[in-house]
Amino acid sequence: MRAIVAALLLATGCSVDIGAGQIAPVVFDEPIDPGGESPPMSVPMEIEFLSADQSAAIADQYGGKLGAVTAVDVSVDELGILDGNGAPVTGGLLIVAYQGVTIDKVGARLRMPDDAKRQVLQAISNRAALDFDVQCTVGWAQPAPADMSAHVVLQPIVVVDALKAL
Repeated sequence: MRAIVAALLLATGCSVDIGAGQIAPVVFDEPIDPGGESPPMSVPMEIEFLSADQSAAIADQYGGKLGAVTAVDVSVDELGILDGNGAPVTGGLLIVAYQGVTIDKVGARLRMPDDAKRQVLQAISNRAALDFDVQCTVGWAQPAPADMSAHVVLQPIVVVDALKAL
């Protein structure tokens, strides 16, 4: 059976994506306090990329195969500024930047830097939570809503060299 799988991988490509349905999405909702400033404004924020429970679950399932990970990508499922009722803010703009990666479009799939991959693998090995410090550019139509938040849903995707994982 392994020979058949190996032959198929060689014929169709050597990478396998582990993501939706196997790794929980990253949901990020952070309050935005305009503090009387006019948009756009740049705000540092912290995103919990993996909880300790998520790292442990991934370690339990894939821990012996972490050496086969070649990259960590994210797929942008949701991105926007929401009001206190969860509705999109008029003229809302949200751009998230992390180590040279710009997250600014729903539907995009982005490769995380090698340092981020190293941190993700280390967090999984240690069964620890992993937070990323990001820089967000936010904007909205005036007047600012009384209550608003930056809302992002990212789907982590671990790219695995399938031949190394066999």
